[in-house]
Amino acid sequence: MKNTWKKYAAIAMAGVLSAGMLSGCGDKKEVFDGTKTVATINGEEIPMGVFSFVVRNQQAYLKALYESYGLGSYLAGMYDSPAEEGSDMTYGEQTKYQMLEQVETMYLMKNKAAEYGVEITAEEEAKLAAAAEAFIASNSEETIKTLGV
Repeated sequence: MKNTWKKYAAIAMAGVLSAGMLSGCGDKKEVFDGTKTVATINGEEIPMGVFSFVVRNQQAYLKALYESYGLGSYLAGMYDSPAEEGSDMTYGEQTKYQMLEQVETMYLMKNKAAEYGVEITAEEEAKLAAAAEAFIASNSEETIKTLGV
């Protein structure tokens, strides 16, 4: 169980780091301050950069999924359309809300990891740091600013 959790955590972080830059949020050009706090879990602040990255990762996933079925044109305006019939919430707002719940769950899991004997080794920490540095180095300052990371 210990190694499985670590693998999933590493895969999730790598996916978030590598795929987050691939998609935007509709036609709007939003710039986030990645240092702002979007939520606090057990006293630990969740920075906007983490949340922004997870949202954009989900958008990249959906984009790839829809395009694989030949439905890429459906994405145009999708995030501005109503999430449900008669709802004031758009699909984009609903996605952000759901991703915030996911990020909060990830932080709760991280806080409980020690109770289950799960830890990230120094070697794994170094690999994660190297992946983050490679991501930053391979993107323009504008992209980094837009993502808020």
